[in-house]
Amino acid sequence: MLYPETYKINNTKNYKELNIFPKPSRALKNILDKQLLEYQERILEIREKILSFDKRISEVSTSVTSRYGLKKGEDSLYKDKICAEFYIRSFKGDFHGLDFFLWLPFPNGRMSFNRNYDQSAKGIIKIGFGDLRFSSWQTMSSIMIQRNPRPNARATTVYNFQQYSHLYTVITGKKLNGNSLDVLLDIALEEWIERL
Repeated sequence: MLYPETYKINNTKNYKELNIFPKPSRALKNILDKQLLEYQERILEIREKILSFDKRISEVSTSVTSRYGLKKGEDSLYKDKICAEFYIRSFKGDFHGLDFFLWLPFPNGRMSFNRNYDQSAKGIIKIGFGDLRFSSWQTMSSIMIQRNPRPNARATTVYNFQQYSHLYTVITGKKLNGNSLDVLLDIALEEWIERL
């Protein structure tokens, strides 16, 4: 990953397009410093994939979140144009985990797997994957619908990934090409473009 302060270009003729990413926010860097190298690299890969997807994607961070989407002003994003978020769970200054969220297709209104949906029912909802230190990168067995990201919030519903896969096909007319975090990230980015 290239940062503006850490490299020098001598010959730009050989590069079609060079993506230069801003350094991670201080909050995200502090958390990365507490992670094993394997998780640091994976988190930075996810961040790079998001930032390199489209030049309009910006990163806006606070002390507990790093969000990615269409920028509105200097320090905020349009609420309906967010595609991903890292959320740092802490309590009284102690680190408790790093959660990751994607804005993915989901039915509008009250959710029920017994109901018949069609493509007109498609909406977008924030879907969580739990603490990235403990999640499987290769296969997602479940997803969490979290209405409130606070660590002690009880408004979480866990769905089997196969249930979500079926629902995704019904409301979008497309099939998921697997159940990895990368597949879901690709979907979140494609859906983000459609919402612009």
